[in-house]
Amino acid sequence: MKLLSHVGKLDNLEELDLDETEIISIPIGIGKLVKLRVLKVCIYGQTNFSKRKQLPSNMVLHPGMISKLSCLIELSIDVDPSDKWWHDSVEEVVKGVCNLEGLRSLCLYLPNYQLLDYTSFIYPSLSCFRFTVGHHKRRTISRVPHEVEAQFTKWDKCLKFVNGENIPFQVRKVLKFTSSFFLDRHENAWSLSEFGNENMVKLKFCLLVDCNKMETIIGGAEVETILESLQYLSIHYMKNLTSIWKGPTRSGCMSKLKFLALHTYPKLINIFSNVLLKSFVNLEEIIVEDCPQVTSLVGHISARAMSDAFLPSLKRLFLLYLPELVSISNGQYIAPKLEMIGFYNCPMLKILSKRELSSKTLKKIKGENQWWEGIKWKETDWETMPDYLMHIFSPINIEKDVMTQLVEDRDVFEALTQNEGQQSDTALCTRKLVDNYAQQKGQWADCMVKSVPSPCSPILSSLTRPYLPITPPLNVKHTRRFSKRQLSNLVSYPSHNEQNKSSEKMSLGLGFSSPLVNRCCPAVVSGSRGRQQKLLASGKRENSNDDDKKKSMHRGIGRQRRQEIATLYASLRNLLPPKYIRVKRKVFNIR
Repeated sequence: MKLLSHVGKLDNLEELDLDETEIISIPIGIGKLVKLRVLKVCIYGQTNFSKRKQLPSNMVLHPGMISKLSCLIELSIDVDPSDKWWHDSVEEVVKGVCNLEGLRSLCLYLPNYQLLDYTSFIYPSLSCFRFTVGHHKRRTISRVPHEVEAQFTKWDKCLKFVNGENIPFQVRKVLKFTSSFFLDRHENAWSLSEFGNENMVKLKFCLLVDCNKMETIIGGAEVETILESLQYLSIHYMKNLTSIWKGPTRSGCMSKLKFLALHTYPKLINIFSNVLLKSFVNLEEIIVEDCPQVTSLVGHISARAMSDAFLPSLKRLFLLYLPELVSISNGQYIAPKLEMIGFYNCPMLKILSKRELSSKTLKKIKGENQWWEGIKWKETDWETMPDYLMHIFSPINIEKDVMTQLVEDRDVFEALTQNEGQQSDTALCTRKLVDNYAQQKGQWADCMVKSVPSPCSPILSSLTRPYLPITPPLNVKHTRRFSKRQLSNLVSYPSHNEQNKSSEKMSLGLGFSSPLVNRCCPAVVSGSRGRQQKLLASGKRENSNDDDKKKSMHRGIGRQRRQEIATLYASLRNLLPPKYIRVKRKVFNIR
């Protein structure tokens, strides 16, 4: 794909989004777009490599072009790490980037860590950055699932250090400002602590892959708190890792950790020590996979600690491909709030203790049918299989990927839980809205309260969606934004106050101001508004002492309003894409 030089004539252009387009080169005319605020380019892809190879380096991306874009606040350049032209041009590009005083977001691939010296003047002031540092060779098949790498890029300040041989001070320096760290294929690091525990105070996400010399995650630490902000820790393919922590352990370290995943450790035996368990008070999910020497998640614990409940916030536990696992926690009382647990290929696990499955909120157990039937209930403190465990057991389909099944079940369960919470919140918001209106309108509004539909009825879900006026097709000559996703009909959304006003009107049934609704059902809307206004006016003229007549009239109003809004709801559902409906549901707010 080739970008034409005519784009340089769009004088008012403010955003140019060419991400994931795999274009051959960036025309130098882009340097004339002095009002450009956002630039995202992707010069990547195997199909275009032969065409780019024929071009000089400065014809792919001219180094001096970036420094001319003085209004730029967001810059992202995605390149193929194996392209020679980028290695030749990157230093000049980085120097040009350093001259952009208003820059707030930057994404770059830096082939060597010395280039961080240039960026050290700007990254402390950046609100968002993503740096990939090191000689990065693209793999045909990645050892890390795509979903995990996607989690890494969701954070605001990301650093990926690839194929490192040492730990340079430039990397340690930028790590102080980093919230998401990806260490990939480091050759000599013995532990994560070698990067400096004092440099990882702000770290919230950590992904470690293929560091074969690493023996422990935290080692030789003598500071009071370590990784106090860390929430997500995922470790993959460490052939020499023997423990998570070595040395003195203090309570409170990694106390905010919510997710822990351990994949493929041939030498790992015990995962949690007594003190480490006490620190994981917020841990919600644990995945342990392909650790052939692990016999239990918990080592031997003193009799004094046996009465304590560890992992108080744990909700999900997945144990996969653990051939030597004989106990979940050595009989230790753990996870009183556990909701889901999954097993696969754990043939030695024949006993499940009451202390290990003590949760009263347990809703699902996943595993092989043959394994479940082989559990020795008589040798446990259960004596026989409890009926409720039998009802919540769900067999794993061996024809499908095991981890995929567990993740899908987890996502479905979370969606159902979230939906229940949203329905409860929506019902509360609706009641507050009606109560506020009743206080303002007095006796007439008090009568309307009796005709308000239940929160679970179809009318409520339609009332929570603000209107979506549709804009005409884009005129490229006068546009201020230009991207591959915005070349035709755009959807513009009302302001926050307008949404609140629109939601309030619709919730009370006093009228509809949406151009979209008027275009869909003009007769219904105009007719319903007129009839409602007449009925409201006549209701105000009714004698307040005539209760029976008033109640009958309002029941008719409520019935008619529900029928009309149900028709409007059906029209909106047919017209709008589902993704807009879901997004707008979140915007609904009551003040």
